Amino acid sequence: MIRGQLCKRLVRDLKQRRIASEADLQSCVYFHLRRFLARDTKWTVLNRAYVRETSSFPDLVLRRRGQTRVVIELKEKRTLKPGWFKADVAKLQVLWRRGSRPVIGFLLCLLRQRESGATLQGLAESWRTRRQRRHIFPIVINARSHIRDWDSFSDWWRQNARTDLT
Repeated sequence: MIRGQLCKRLVRDLKQRRIASEADLQSCVYFHLRRFLARDTKWTVLNRAYVRETSSFPDLVLRRRGQTRVVIELKEKRTLKPGWFKADVAKLQVLWRRGSRPVIGFLLCLLRQRESGATLQGLAESWRTRRQRRHIFPIVINARSHIRDWDSFSDWWRQNARTDLT
């Protein structure tokens, strides 16, 4: 669900201009996950929940029967840089090491970079260590790859977002 349908729904939200900041991205992801998991009462989606093992507050936590199973960190940035990327992956790695059960981590990045989304996805995957490749999965969505009329989108962005588009 997270790698397939969620990405498609987020691209649709981006095209419909529902995402202009990281907070918008978080609310869209939360909305789609809640709708998807509403049928299964064993799963709970929590927004900025406290994880006791690491004393941290990840962006989204999916729990099954009260146990943390999936953690999602969200980033909305202009460009993909190794500094912030590796720091967020390290946060997710701590959950794997200290958790009582295996925790899968997703780092969902919404970018506005000129390179293609596939190139950025490959770059993000190459920055993980061998141990992290088993349980931490980066997902890169490049807005420039999905928006046809970038000029009108950038005008809308300047009016509605707090961060600079370029």
